[in-house]
Amino acid sequence: MKSIFAIIVLLVLAAGSGFGAEQHGQAYLVLTDGTPHLGELLSLDDSTVRLRAANGSIVEVERGKVALINLHPEWVVMKAYGTKDNVYYDFASGLAVILPTNGWLCGYDSEGHLFITSQDGRLTLGFYAYISRFATLGDFLATHAAWRKASGMPEASYTGGEAMQIDGQPARAFAYETGSGQGKRTRMLDVKTIGPLGHGLVVVLMGSDLTAEEFDQARQSALRVIQGIHFLRPVS
Repeated sequence: MKSIFAIIVLLVLAAGSGFGAEQHGQAYLVLTDGTPHLGELLSLDDSTVRLRAANGSIVEVERGKVALINLHPEWVVMKAYGTKDNVYYDFASGLAVILPTNGWLCGYDSEGHLFITSQDGRLTLGFYAYISRFATLGDFLATHAAWRKASGMPEASYTGGEAMQIDGQPARAFAYETGSGQGKRTRMLDVKTIGPLGHGLVVVLMGSDLTAEEFDQARQSALRVIQGIHFLRPVS
């Protein structure tokens, strides 16, 4: 993965003419260094964003230091993502992942989904972060299960599962297999969780042409990466 910090900075709000001191409401703001803030939006202009935090303190930030701002609980202005110092950031969902330094190839697609692939190409670890929010992990699991059932996915991909935690957040891991037209089997592990603000996250490990023992070893390696996930929590 190229060592660049691909941050999208408030392009939709760049004109600034529709926003000013009269605009109020809750805002979720993340700086380019990864620091998040949550509070009442006091003002927003071409140079500065001002928020009132829950403890009453005033946060004033230069526009150039803002990576993302969410002005509505169900809507994000821009998806901002990138890497810095071997850490991948998805600002829209408040996600940070420490990238492995050897044995894996790292990259992301045009929507910012992170993919970590083994050098032989038989293993892929994909990170699918949601912008929409869910009140509880149970709500997210139910929504995802309904989609998977409608898509004809194996029942083991959305029922049962093993409870775990990721950065203090409840999570559930599902292990299953899928087939292909050539008779090959793909072994799968996906882990579902929600971040502190309710954003859903699915991390999927896909392994092709692997024995059960080989996939179990890959699973242990992938879980070490998954346990390196960090959720950005708002500064009060």
